[in-house]
Amino acid sequence: MSARPLPCRRQHGFSLIEIAIVLVIVGLMIGGLVTPLTVQLEQRKVAETQKALDEASEALTGFALRNGYLPCPAISSQNGLEDRRGGRCNGEKRVGFLPWATLGLRQGDSWDHLFRYSVTPAFSDSAQPFSLGTPRDISIVTRNGGPLVQATALNDIPAMILSHGKNGFGATSTQGQRQA
Repeated sequence: MSARPLPCRRQHGFSLIEIAIVLVIVGLMIGGLVTPLTVQLEQRKVAETQKALDEASEALTGFALRNGYLPCPAISSQNGLEDRRGGRCNGEKRVGFLPWATLGLRQGDSWDHLFRYSVTPAFSDSAQPFSLGTPRDISIVTRNGGPLVQATALNDIPAMILSHGKNGFGATSTQGQRQA
């Protein structure tokens, strides 16, 4: 008996090139889904922060109606009570963190940055309640990629609340750590 060579069997399956093409296509499809998802998550954070700012504005208005003055900035990044000594802000403090504990609000924005807060001293003086004619001394300006431009009328704002937004430039985290 002579040995016959076995017939060559052709293997069925995918080549490496075919698998690579499929992986590239799947990667592109997943990438196309992830991008809208991250944009949607970012839009949700912006909306949540705007809602928190609106709630803070309402809380400040309610505080002023109830007490006849606006609260002082918070004691520190970890203590959300207003920093008041007697009828005035401690050390004439006018810029700091939003006194979230005094107002019954959440501590920070959607990116875990504390809200900044500034108040005109005449509006935070509990010994001398303010009126609509009380002078204000806060002006808001914006850069928007170019030179500084007035965003409000000069000296027209009694108090200001600021979220540092996504990039957190100059922010302090809710754990009290200053951002770069």
